[in-house]
Amino acid sequence: MHEPFLPDCGHCTWFLKPFDSQSPLGDWGFCSARAGGALPERDVLHRLEVAARGGDFAPVLSFPGLFPEGDDGCEAFCPL
Repeated sequence: MHEPFLPDCGHCTWFLKPFDSQSPLGDWGFCSARAGGALPERDVLHRLEVAARGGDFAPVLSFPGLFPEGDDGCEAFCPL
């Protein structure tokens, strides 16, 4: 890896991707370090996915702790 390396959440041990790779949210997930290791309930994840499939990303963008894997890493970054 070349320096300076900017950590990417998608390359972090803590990043959890609960959506299927074919989903419009396939590249989105949660930081288990920030979430205390728990994901939202399955029905909540399903509602977010249904909204995204319908083109409504407002609930996705406003959902706390949900972000795309390409976000910059934070102080908790732990490489895979």
